[in-house]
Amino acid sequence: MKRNTIAICLIFLFVLVSLCGCNEPNEPVTNGEVTGRTDLFHLVEYSIESYTMDIEGNYVKVGDGFIHKPSTLKYDIVGKIENIADHQVDLDFIVHYYDKDNNQFDTYKMNINKLDPGEIRGFYNTLHRDSVTFFDSLDKVTFEFVED
Repeated sequence: MKRNTIAICLIFLFVLVSLCGCNEPNEPVTNGEVTGRTDLFHLVEYSIESYTMDIEGNYVKVGDGFIHKPSTLKYDIVGKIENIADHQVDLDFIVHYYDKDNNQFDTYKMNINKLDPGEIRGFYNTLHRDSVTFFDSLDKVTFEFVED
């Protein structure tokens, strides 16, 4: 009896997790992390990934977000942008980097050209431990859309 109850609970949990919003369309990020021409562009999604290196010299993901450990060697900021305008646009996409006290350290600007109406395009930015002085203090990013 106990095995049947456990089996039923596991099946129910699997079905619940499988059906929980997996087919929902991506909603744009709108919680204050994005400024600028949000009438022309949506930040469809983004993630921050932390990496270390294995003994063979390959990068290995250690988790999501800014993981502050001596073994963390790089952060990748990856995501997708959508043109919601009714015309082709050129975009300056700016990433702002902050510490936990909301002090801005730096910005990184990407030019995204000839983005057609409805087109979704991916982006990424990599920060290496040995190339930025604020690597261990990073806490958050915000994004800015500027029509070029």
